[in-house]
Amino acid sequence: MSWLELSLNLNGELAEAVTEVLSRYASGGVAIEMAADNNGALSAESDVLVKAYIPIDGQEDEQRRRIEESLWHLSQIQTLPELELRIIKEADWQTSWKKHFQPIAIGKRLLIIPPWITVEEIEREVIVLEPGMAFGTGLHPSTRLCLEALEDILQPGDNILDIGCGTGILSIAAVLLGANHVLAVDTDEIAVQATRENAERNRVAEYIRVESGSIEQVKILQTESQKPDLIVANILSHILLDLIRSGLATYMKPQGRIILSGILAEQVEALVNLAADGNLELIDARSEKDWRGLIFKRKLPRISPGQIETKGQSGEA
Repeated sequence: MSWLELSLNLNGELAEAVTEVLSRYASGGVAIEMAADNNGALSAESDVLVKAYIPIDGQEDEQRRRIEESLWHLSQIQTLPELELRIIKEADWQTSWKKHFQPIAIGKRLLIIPPWITVEEIEREVIVLEPGMAFGTGLHPSTRLCLEALEDILQPGDNILDIGCGTGILSIAAVLLGANHVLAVDTDEIAVQATRENAERNRVAEYIRVESGSIEQVKILQTESQKPDLIVANILSHILLDLIRSGLATYMKPQGRIILSGILAEQVEALVNLAADGNLELIDARSEKDWRGLIFKRKLPRISPGQIETKGQSGEA
């Protein structure tokens, strides 16, 4: 069989969004090639080649039309390069693109690799992910901001809540960095399945509970003693705002911390102001390109002297 290969040369910021669009219609799969430095690290400026494959079986024109239509809608938000097309043989489809995939080094301790690459003994914690899966492969700045923040603030033994888990990359990283347990939730069933599969692939499934749903599902699953020390959410800004309005601060332990990412620079002020009203205090902000990662801690309400009662005043013996 021959295949129609559709490819776009993008920066990492666009790669995941385009990959998600292509994966809806490309029955032959989606692949990613990237340029890395001599140390195997992906920089913020690295170009990424995203490829989709459609079998030439009489249905390729309809699949191509759907892809082009979806990319056109995406291009109304941000300009995309021209889609390139070529026909390739079966053997090329199965193996050629894998030769170019490079590991992605993030922060000081993490390394992301595809399943077919093996690495020698290194000091980094290795996360194995299949390229082209659900959102969250380390290519997008918002994901890197989360991973770097996790590396810096997670304490060994912490319990973690991962809202919008995508591929499970943040949950897996949290365990490798020393977390005791992770509750991972997502409203997308594909993401739920991807997280379960990746947890198994990385041999951390016993530490990660994956459930379908969002904050309401967490409320059902959570007891007071199970509240997390750290919440991480790498989602679009309007969803983060909804989570804060839903009382996100109350879902974690007193003095707990929250890492929020998926935020554009112009969205920061509104989110920080709403967070302050929701008993969350901004303690750190990080940036890459136009994206921001914000770290908050839970701010307990102040108790005025008039609210304090002694046992005698309250009538207790």
